[in-house]
Amino acid sequence: MNSLDGFPTSATAAATFDGVLDGTSVGATTVRVYDVSANHMPVTTSTIVYTDVDLGEAKGQISVSAPTGGWIPGHTYAVALIAGETGLKGAMSGKAVVGSPTWTTASLEQAAG
Repeated sequence: MNSLDGFPTSATAAATFDGVLDGTSVGATTVRVYDVSANHMPVTTSTIVYTDVDLGEAKGQISVSAPTGGWIPGHTYAVALIAGETGLKGAMSGKAVVGSPTWTTASLEQAAG
């Protein structure tokens, strides 16, 4: 995959967490999607889903589906995961969620589908 420069317009973005999240803290106010190529316009039609998982070190996953009509080929998108007092929370007593230094945005320069 590292040699590819595009993704299907229907691709789902996902972020994993090393702990289980409080599913009630996951939603449109804590997971925001922006079309960077369109002056950082919010993308409001994406579906956001949280799932407990067991993928080695990953114990929680947020998936963001493509908006209706798909991601626009050639555009760059950013997904912001909001933490803090009113943001994402861990399932264990509201444990703080802290981001890693690497969370990648994907470019759909050559969408395959």
